[in-house]
Amino acid sequence: MVGGFVDVLARLRVGRIEQSELDSARAKILKVYDTPDAGAARLPSYTLNLLCGHRNLTPDEHRAELAAVTVGDLRDVARELHSTALIQVPGRDVEWAGFTSAPQWSTTSRALAGTTHRSPGNDDVALVVGPRSVTLRTPGGEITVRYEACAALQVFPDGARHLTGLDGFTVAVEPTLYDRLGPDRVAVIDAGVPATAVVRMPERDADSIPRPASSPGGGLKSRTRSVLRSLRIGR
Repeated sequence: MVGGFVDVLARLRVGRIEQSELDSARAKILKVYDTPDAGAARLPSYTLNLLCGHRNLTPDEHRAELAAVTVGDLRDVARELHSTALIQVPGRDVEWAGFTSAPQWSTTSRALAGTTHRSPGNDDVALVVGPRSVTLRTPGGEITVRYEACAALQVFPDGARHLTGLDGFTVAVEPTLYDRLGPDRVAVIDAGVPATAVVRMPERDADSIPRPASSPGGGLKSRTRSVLRSLRIGR
């Protein structure tokens, strides 16, 4: 499926688009105006435009813009998409198709100081809480969020802190998952992150609060899944 998607994008980018394909797609979009509840059907798009600051077109304006689209326009958009978009695929890369893999781990020039809090049952996974940053250390690599470059700090009443950096990476600080990660260390994070980045979160259900795995093997698997969930492709 990934190969098929890449092939379609490549075909659009080089301009192998038939006029009949454009006409068919255009006719399908215009069918929305043939329904008696056309206004209601377009309500989600109206709402999205308002949220994004885009202008809402009248039906006549929309028809006119669709009529003006050419095969050349589609080719230009496909080229721009190919050069600027991010592609997320399951369990593999697409460097074979000309895409460069996004960073999976943080890059730091030197180790950042802080207290180390290991994951119970797995000494290879640890959280480092320091006065300038938080780092998640795993066998595969490290993820660091510096307080000065923290885009959002989600503050949970149960003591958890989720930090998202300006580079898109996230570190989840869960006191239940690390040794000696008490309120005093969480306070270091709160003191370091700018107040403008703080997002107060509602109380979580008990089932939503993560717990240590029951076995060392399960602990590594669980922590690995948590690390993968925390990754955000670099921008």
